[in-house]
Amino acid sequence: LPGVRRIVFNACRENDDVDGVSELWFDSEEAFTAAYATDLGKQVAADSMAHVRGRVRLFVEHEVTVVDTAGTSAA
Repeated sequence: LPGVRRIVFNACRENDDVDGVSELWFDSEEAFTAAYATDLGKQVAADSMAHVRGRVRLFVEHEVTVVDTAGTSAA
């Protein structure tokens, strides 16, 4: 997707109420909206909905790192 900074897919156990959690990182909500307005964005959204039970979108405004084992300091 244009403008995407990071993508993380977290699959849940088979009996959980959700299929999984996907994290798509953009610089802003506007960048997210612009990405999904493209032809590729529309294809990604259609493919996503064809393979999941539902979708809830949340926009995170602030992230706090508690533990980072990659060697960088916590925020």
